Amino acid sequence: SLTLQLMRKCTDFGIAASFSLDRSNGRSDVGQTLGHITIEREALLAMIGQGAGFETSIETTLLFNGAPFRESHGDPPAKIHLALQAIPDVTKHLKTFHPKVEINLPMDVEHMLETLSLKKAELPVWRWVFLGMLSGVWMAIAGIFAYSVAGSFDAALLARFPILPRLVLGLLAPVAMHFIVIFGGEFYSGNCMFMTVGLVRGRVSVRSCLYVLVGSLVWNVAGCVFFAFLFGWVTDVFSAEPWLSWLKSAAESKVKINPYMAFFRAIPANIMICTAIHMGITARDMLGKLIALHFPLTVYTVAGFEHSIGNLILVPLGAMYGADVNIGFWIANNLIPDILGNLIGGVFVGLSDVALFSWECGMCNTNQLHNHAYDSRTIRKYREQQRALYQDAGAKEVKRARST
Repeated sequence: SLTLQLMRKCTDFGIAASFSLDRSNGRSDVGQTLGHITIEREALLAMIGQGAGFETSIETTLLFNGAPFRESHGDPPAKIHLALQAIPDVTKHLKTFHPKVEINLPMDVEHMLETLSLKKAELPVWRWVFLGMLSGVWMAIAGIFAYSVAGSFDAALLARFPILPRLVLGLLAPVAMHFIVIFGGEFYSGNCMFMTVGLVRGRVSVRSCLYVLVGSLVWNVAGCVFFAFLFGWVTDVFSAEPWLSWLKSAAESKVKINPYMAFFRAIPANIMICTAIHMGITARDMLGKLIALHFPLTVYTVAGFEHSIGNLILVPLGAMYGADVNIGFWIANNLIPDILGNLIGGVFVGLSDVALFSWECGMCNTNQLHNHAYDSRTIRKYREQQRALYQDAGAKEVKRARST
């Protein structure tokens, strides 16, 4: 269905509309009063298609808090009358008529991010323990699944197609994000975006941001390492070749990355992760969410960017199986730069969301017809015009009162 904002004339939709209100003391035209009515799109198209001679009217009881509205006790219920008439030459007005949108609108997504940032800031510590560790479950299971496939290729095949392990990881590992977003879990990488939006929009304080980011990071670390041990080491799933050699080599390669390089690789990684979460919230149906959550993660994985929480599965698990990894050196030269780079990437997406989609300062995504930023500017202009009219009317009323 399509919601129309109706005034005296709704010419954008090729329909003339007027309101009248049944009051206890007789009918009163409410003319320019704004209201909302929902009309099925098919019915609207049928009305437009019947041309200028078509007229219809709607009468319904006016409700207030779910009950029929009465001006005073004992009065009959007030009724609202809406007259609709198709007007000639409507084709030129149909440029603003768009089909029903099957995704959450950008301003709604931005509002969800604000609301969720506040909800996260209010979580007690015990919930952070549970939700942070739960994300570790999903990361460990998805990581072991992806490593089992990526490490199974023959050496000769890898020499010919070295991109294969990255491609497999990029296609399989993102299932962890499906579990976290749809089933549940707190994730440091995504919280960098959530809390940036909440902070800029004034929903949360700096202290709350630190509480959320530190809490999610600490328990993600604990969950990933513990469940990598429980599901990956205790089960002995990588003890045979070629998985053992691949796992040890992959873990050792992470330690050898220059810390500056790790930092800059971590920024685009979390840009893609937060973009995936943002688009996952935008999608309404399950298939749309799965697709939106999946492929941005494929992009950063195949490109070879760095994700701090993902490395918390690979490197500790490789060390458990005998990889030549100095844990302290890895933390200082890879993990910490990754954490900081991921933070910058999340902040970038959060600030971009506010710049594009907030009501007050939205600069508008010019690739989407359903973006609200143009409408928000139009509404502000309309309100300014109404304010000017009221002020002008008030000045005239004062002048007339003084003259009399």
